[in-house]
Amino acid sequence: MASVWGDALGAVAGTPAALLAFALAVVALGYCVLGLVGFGSALIAVPLLSWHWPLTVVVPLLLLIDVAASALHTGLNLQRVAWREIPPLAPGVVVGCVAALWVLHTLDGPWLLVVLGAYVVLVGWRGLRGQPMPLAGAGTTRAVSAFLMGLVEALYGTAGPVVVAWLSQRVDDAQALRATVPTTMVLISLIALAGAAMAGYLAQPAVLGLLLVLLPWALVCVAAGHWLSSRVPAARLRQATWWLLVASGLALAGRALWRTLA
Repeated sequence: MASVWGDALGAVAGTPAALLAFALAVVALGYCVLGLVGFGSALIAVPLLSWHWPLTVVVPLLLLIDVAASALHTGLNLQRVAWREIPPLAPGVVVGCVAALWVLHTLDGPWLLVVLGAYVVLVGWRGLRGQPMPLAGAGTTRAVSAFLMGLVEALYGTAGPVVVAWLSQRVDDAQALRATVPTTMVLISLIALAGAAMAGYLAQPAVLGLLLVLLPWALVCVAAGHWLSSRVPAARLRQATWWLLVASGLALAGRALWRTLA
């Protein structure tokens, strides 16, 4: 165990300071948004961090951070959580995570980044137009929605829009929805983490080393976002977030396509 954490510290020590500063800035942005609106941390952080680290590092890292950050957000909004909506999702999420691990094992490569970039652009564009994600929308069963949550979370760590699309049909109160989304993400992230652990992704020195640096900072940023949520115009912040998602998704997909076709 000591050697594992020693390797993790060595991985951090070998990371250029400018790259660590970039990661801290990305985490600050993503987890302030989580504190403000209840989701969106991974949608922002995964595409940006994937410029410098592979998905097999970025996704487990963000899953670990998301569990702690979403748990903190839940603690700040505990009384508003619609608890009855969460346990029935578990079986479908497990099946989705298993499918995602198969995809990662067989198809890992630049095309997964292209799909991620396109997905993030779609989320941002529909947000700008005031439209929910079609995934897990009206007419979709709980089982299918839960499967999509597990699949997207284990592949990309970005199942927030799918969760919101489903829960927005089930939870009418806006504050209850804001509290229930990150609580649901804790369950989904824990299931995805179990799969990542079995696949050996969590033991990577890069994952553990970055976790030591980024997790405390992410928790501070969630608390800051929660504090800001009642003090700044949420609509304006959401608009800026949607534009950021479109820009980061286009950049990631374009870069991945260039590397694939070059």
